[in-house]
Amino acid sequence: MPRSTRSLALGLVGAAMLSGTASAHITLQAPLGGEVFSVGETTPIQWLITVQHALTNWDLEYSVSGPMGPWIPIVTDLAPGDPSSGSIHVYDWVVPDALSTQVRVRVIMDNMGMDYEAKSLSDITILPCAAPVAYCTSAPNSVGAGSMIGWTGTPNVSTNGLSLTANNLPPNKPGLFFYGPNQISVPFGEGVRCVGGNLSRLSVLLTDGAGQANQMLDVTNVPSPILAGSQHNFQLWYRDPVGGPSGFNLSDGLSVTFCP
Repeated sequence: MPRSTRSLALGLVGAAMLSGTASAHITLQAPLGGEVFSVGETTPIQWLITVQHALTNWDLEYSVSGPMGPWIPIVTDLAPGDPSSGSIHVYDWVVPDALSTQVRVRVIMDNMGMDYEAKSLSDITILPCAAPVAYCTSAPNSVGAGSMIGWTGTPNVSTNGLSLTANNLPPNKPGLFFYGPNQISVPFGEGVRCVGGNLSRLSVLLTDGAGQANQMLDVTNVPSPILAGSQHNFQLWYRDPVGGPSGFNLSDGLSVTFCP
């Protein structure tokens, strides 16, 4: 093309690059695509600098509608850290309540000059909160094979709507739900203690005439914090005077991961 036309075209390309971002000089290592996450789960966003620049900070974003966006901020103006080529950077992302099968993540390198970006190569899926999972064992008691812990509602912290339940209990006896950070299996009383670490107790309750226990878990009023992204293990301790010499027993355990 004529020199004047070629110069104009090159000038327009240069102006566009200076005002936007280019896909180079950083490499997104995770999540690349194909992953399935649950709301509230914590997963690392990891990226690598391949070409050093006059780095000022980082912006991390996600899209729920594919690689073209629109983009939603995860964190902006993140400290630059090590700006050298070959350096690896990590940010722990708490997966948002944004259900989609077309999620992408991108990292933007904010520089004194040209900015660069890297995106997930294919779609990521975000599913609802993972359902609580029973674990451990329940020992026989005076009314049967043992008490099984359960739940109703949802483990979303924002809706605060999770209730703990237990069945196959001696009727009209005191009990209490407790929780802690660790999963263990240790004989205790006539049963097995399935929860370890620093234990927190909920208020004392009475089993009903049908041998059931129900308690609303108010995450705004608990002995130790229950936050989005945290995982806690629950169990019921209950009196069972004719179930054995210790006079008490326990349900099995329930692992709950809370989401926003």
